[in-house]
Amino acid sequence: MVEILKKRRASFLIFPCVVVIIILMIYSASFLTKITSYNQLKNNIPVGEIFGERKIGQTFLAEYDGLSGIEVLLATYRRKNSGELIFHLTEDMRSKEDLFNYKVDINKVEDNKYFSFKFSKIKNSKGKKIYFYIEAPQSQPGNAITIWSHSKDFYKEGEKIVNGVVSEGDLVFKTKYSPELKNKFNAFLEKITQDKPFPLNNKSFYIILIVLFVLSTSLFLTFIVKFFMGI
Repeated sequence: MVEILKKRRASFLIFPCVVVIIILMIYSASFLTKITSYNQLKNNIPVGEIFGERKIGQTFLAEYDGLSGIEVLLATYRRKNSGELIFHLTEDMRSKEDLFNYKVDINKVEDNKYFSFKFSKIKNSKGKKIYFYIEAPQSQPGNAITIWSHSKDFYKEGEKIVNGVVSEGDLVFKTKYSPELKNKFNAFLEKITQDKPFPLNNKSFYIILIVLFVLSTSLFLTFIVKFFMGI
């Protein structure tokens, strides 16, 4: 009778431990609130001063759902400039309405630093071609900022746009995503399998690792409980 009670007590202890492990794993995954895609990081030339009616932009393909921010590498020519910077985000170049626009004092722009434009996440953004552009209508030559770019088309999923016309090269930019909780794990798997050799490029490989981890942890906890309870 004593042995039966010990076994029951042990099973009651093991089950909550396994549940706690799974909950902790899910909870840890929930911290993946932001995913950053380093779309195009190479630069060798600025696009020139942005002032008046000049508009400089970039199209890109959203990699995940929950697009929530874009970071653009700006430069000030090592000077303090004045005026207003306007950022526009649209579904495509032909769209007349912005998904988001943001106005900021150019004084806040730092030389050769990424400037972050944050907005309400676009839930179903994955696979969509999206367009952003920057203008500074109040600026003047000698009192304007610029954007870093590369003269070659390294980013194949989008194009640099100058005054509504596709131009050679690409801007330097990153995109930020805030996927829904149910999509975070899948987005995480997509991120860690990207550009990896086999089997590291296979989602199933990581799922198997997680299952093995849970099983091995459960067996370890079983051994510990049995050891301390003298079963």
